[in-house]
Amino acid sequence: MLRLLLFLLYVIVFAVLMIPVFILWIFVRDGANHLVHRIVQAMMKGAAVSYMWLAGIRPEVKGLENIPEEPALFVSNHTGIFDVGAAYATVKSPTAFIGKIQAKKIPVIGQAMGLMNGLFLDRDNLKQGLQVVLSAIDHVKNGISIWVCPEGTREKEGTPTDLLPFRAGCFKIAVKTGAPVVPVVIIGSRDLFEAHKPWISGGKLKIIYGRPVYTDELPDEAKKHIGEYFRNIMIDMIKEEMQG
Repeated sequence: MLRLLLFLLYVIVFAVLMIPVFILWIFVRDGANHLVHRIVQAMMKGAAVSYMWLAGIRPEVKGLENIPEEPALFVSNHTGIFDVGAAYATVKSPTAFIGKIQAKKIPVIGQAMGLMNGLFLDRDNLKQGLQVVLSAIDHVKNGISIWVCPEGTREKEGTPTDLLPFRAGCFKIAVKTGAPVVPVVIIGSRDLFEAHKPWISGGKLKIIYGRPVYTDELPDEAKKHIGEYFRNIMIDMIKEEMQG
């Protein structure tokens, strides 16, 4: 109960501290620059680390050495709301997240994502989805990494290896820019909240960064089924971690 009260208090304090973010958004909503992006990302990283600590979540990060210096396409699984916090807490260079269009309407969070060059995808609008991919390509060319969950939605049931089919469209970001694809697996997120909501349970959250893969070096068969190729890589990463 004390942990829950502390977490609720943090939510209130976080909302107050994010007021400067909202003010920034009012003035630069038409295009976030690199400086604003870095400032807001640093704030969100601090917020993510803080709320995970208050919630009793112990993040365990592996493979940080696999994150390249150049802009990359990070592709991760998605099992719970704490996935986003894990991502914010561990990325280093400016990184823009692709989220569902509904996230744009979340107070403060939507504005913060916008200031970090975030992109909002409408899954029911093919034309808008194409525009999101094109915008993401421009971001990478301008030195900003992209983080996307190619399953398209959260996994609601099953074991950690039961990943939903990957949507191949997001991999065009890497194909068209030559940026490396970094597979990321997050294990334990669902057990922290979704498995017994509305209660938050402290515990271990694993974030594992795999080795970067350059799509132009892939065999033709892998290029043809690129979504399935990276899905299999991530399933193998999860199995290896669970067996280890």
